[in-house]
Amino acid sequence: MRATTITTTAILWLGGIASTALLIVNAGVTCKGVDKINVNFTPGVTFTKRSSQVFAGGKLGVCQSAEFPGITGGTLIFGGDAKGRCTGPLAGESSSAWVDIRWSDGTRSTASQMSFNVDLASWSFNGVLKGQFEGQTVRANGRATKAGFVIGDECLRREGLTDYPATLDSLVVG
Repeated sequence: MRATTITTTAILWLGGIASTALLIVNAGVTCKGVDKINVNFTPGVTFTKRSSQVFAGGKLGVCQSAEFPGITGGTLIFGGDAKGRCTGPLAGESSSAWVDIRWSDGTRSTASQMSFNVDLASWSFNGVLKGQFEGQTVRANGRATKAGFVIGDECLRREGLTDYPATLDSLVVG
């Protein structure tokens, strides 16, 4: 795991003892916002719990990294097998979730064997990266942009809920 060490000198008087503080900051990246992420379920999610293939993708919004200033954005692709149902969660209990992030500086991060959750109002995932940011944890979350009653109506269709448009509120590495 990469770490950047920043030494800050501060005199702390604790019972007459002076000390120097050492701050360890994980190198990483933070991204806010995205045009949209569209999550697809195949077969669609219904009120009966079953396995589905989950696939999602979108462009990352504004990204910042102190150690890698060339990373200003990127693309995100996410997928896996999951079990779920419309009464919640829509997807979870994954046995093979993965993410592929292509950063704007041409580097790439991937993760497998991740945990993720998709419910009526929000989604999230986390895992440990390979490639750029090797060994660091990636966490992402966002919100559904389709109203809950619309999702419920689609769950009643024979094919179930197949399309789940969403936002990306935050993606953090480190």
